[in-house]
This record gives sequence, structure tokens and C-alpha cells, in this order.
Amino acid sequence: MEEKTERKRVMADTYMEEVWEQQAIKNWSKPLHNFGVRQNAFNQSADRRIRELESENLQLRAEVRTLLQQTEELSQITKRQKDRLRQEENRNREIFGRVAAQMDKMQAEINRLRLSTQLNSNAIDRLLLQGKTELEEEMSETAETVQEEQIEVTEDFEESVTPTEENPS
Repeated sequence: MEEKTERKRVMADTYMEEVWEQQAIKNWSKPLHNFGVRQNAFNQSADRRIRELESENLQLRAEVRTLLQQTEELSQITKRQKDRLRQEENRNREIFGRVAAQMDKMQAEINRLRLSTQLNSNAIDRLLLQGKTELEEEMSETAETVQEEQIEVTEDFEESVTPTEENPS
């Protein structure tokens, strides 16, 4: 592109001022000569501005190339980050799945323990009730036995204390 620009350049001085000054016979008038001088100045100014614009254009092209490279690098980084994010999401799903399965197992174990505790509590209550009933039965049997024994002792005592016909003391 730069080579084409260089080939298109034209001379800034289209009017040779020195030639007019050196000519003995002037082929054109002073106003035409002044116009040529001003035209040369304009051409030089325009040429300088064109060169500045071309230089700025080259700098901008370099910046655009740099920005395109950076954009490509950023899009690659973004792609890698998206891939990593997908991997992390999959890993998190897997971990949460395992945690959920463990929580389900734990909940089942807690429910089993609650049921076991309830059954054990009911069994203990039944045993205590049965034990209490058996204890009460034993106590009443013991009480009856003790009463019977007391009655026997009392009867024996009374027999021994009452005078018998044979032995009138």
C-alpha cells in the first residue's frame, strides 16, 4: 500500500519561481506569477498534510493490527475461561450429586435411628410396664405369703399361749 502511495506523489512545485525571475522576457504577468507562487505554497502544504495523514494512517493500521491481535488473544482467553467454567460446573454438579447422595443416605440412617429409638423406647416402656406388673404381682404374692406366714405365726403363738387342757399352767 505504501508503494502505491509513493508512486502517486506529484511534485509540490508545479510552478518554477526561479525560472520566471531569471527570464528576461516574462511570458506571463505578475498576477499570474503570484498565483503560481501561492499555488506552490498550497501544494507544499497539501503534500505535507498528505504525508502526515499517510504516517498517521500507518500508525493507525499498526494499532488496528495490535488491537486485532489483542482481540484474538482475549477471545482465546475467553474461550479457555468458558471451557474451565464448564469443567468447574460439571465438577460442581458431580460433587453436589455425591453430597446429595450422601445426604440421602444420612437422612435414611437418621430415619432408621429415629425408628429404632422409638421402637426401643416402646419396648422399654413395655418391659417397664411388664416389669412393674410382674413386680406388683410378686409384691402382692409376697405380701400374701407374708400375711399367711404372720397368720400362721400368730396362730402358732396363740396356740402356744392358750392353755391346753393337758397343761394347765
